[in-house]
Amino acid sequence: MTVLLLVVVLLLAHAYALYPLSLWVYVRAKKLDRRERRPLPPDDELPKVSVVFSAYNEEAVLEAKIDNCLALDWPRGRIEVLVGSDGSSDRTAEILEARKEDVRGFVFAENRGKAAVLNDLVEAATGEILLFCDANTMLLPNALRELARAFRDPGTGCASGRLVLCSSPDAGGGAALSRGESAYWSVESAIKVLEGSLGALMGANGALFALRKECWSRLPADRTVMDDFFTTVTILAKGWRSVYVPTALGFERSSAESSGEFRRKIRIGRANFNFLRSYLPLLDPRRPAVAYAFFGHKLLRWFSPLLLALAMLFSFLGLFTESLQSLCSVLLALQFFFHAAALAGWALEQAGLRSGPFGSRVFLAPYYFDSMNVALLLGFVQSFRSTRSGGWERVAREGGSGGE
Repeated sequence: MTVLLLVVVLLLAHAYALYPLSLWVYVRAKKLDRRERRPLPPDDELPKVSVVFSAYNEEAVLEAKIDNCLALDWPRGRIEVLVGSDGSSDRTAEILEARKEDVRGFVFAENRGKAAVLNDLVEAATGEILLFCDANTMLLPNALRELARAFRDPGTGCASGRLVLCSSPDAGGGAALSRGESAYWSVESAIKVLEGSLGALMGANGALFALRKECWSRLPADRTVMDDFFTTVTILAKGWRSVYVPTALGFERSSAESSGEFRRKIRIGRANFNFLRSYLPLLDPRRPAVAYAFFGHKLLRWFSPLLLALAMLFSFLGLFTESLQSLCSVLLALQFFFHAAALAGWALEQAGLRSGPFGSRVFLAPYYFDSMNVALLLGFVQSFRSTRSGGWERVAREGGSGGE
């Protein structure tokens, strides 16, 4: 019982604390955190870039997104923008027709899902570099140049930019889960910097990432898939490097409602478990950096709901072992207060108390942590359902965004 309890506690501690700490120590010790800004060739020698994104009922942001793509600092003759309307029922298709001088619009009558649309768009793309982004993500003009520098290293196959989540000033501070997501992204960005230093970035940011077209693999369209993570995994599996470029910035509104953010987390969890067997080759010890990153950053977190349940079970059973009574009493008390704080955060969120000394900010961390793990558990259960990836479920984000 002692061994089991210690293993579970250590695995949880490793997933959320020891893993990022160990990365930081290793990167600093090896002096791998010195980011080298590789110079780009003259404009007439720059590679052609294809900006690719799918859209489903994005009339609220599509015009601004097209203008944002055209404002990227890249020679006009060496960039193209491909947009696919996936069975949109609003004015998305009309906007693409009106802007056909600026973008290559593809209007699909049937709503098949993001993966199927991206497969078709990439097949039609003519660029050497593919830049993927979301319809509601606005990029800084220099984002493309910052990403392109990474490909001056011939071993780099994928480069991810940094997504900054922000809330509307009139949103009353945003939903608790949305603010938790923003804090989560801050921590994740720090981890991505460290993983990128090893060339083992474990999952590009779907709102802003680029890759060599020769590295592209078609996305499975028969089940829900996280296109950014699946693409990164296939690139790493082929022996390419995956890096992080924090100076390539994109901005996006955080979710306006906690329920939307929660549904999005369930969808992510389901997609990850759908293809878990395909991801396990990343544990190949011949590539220790990739194996360690996948185990510590992804695999352990995906199974955190199970580890949390085992921690509670073993702590309770330990009360009946004399040598473990004191330790297990403390562990049970800590778990009880943590989950009680999460429940209180949920109750205060439902009551609309989002700020103040007794508002949900006090309980934000446990509320977001527990919500994320409940969503992972539900995603795991849903992964056993026979579903196709077609169809979109829009997450209510400020500024008008959607996602599959």
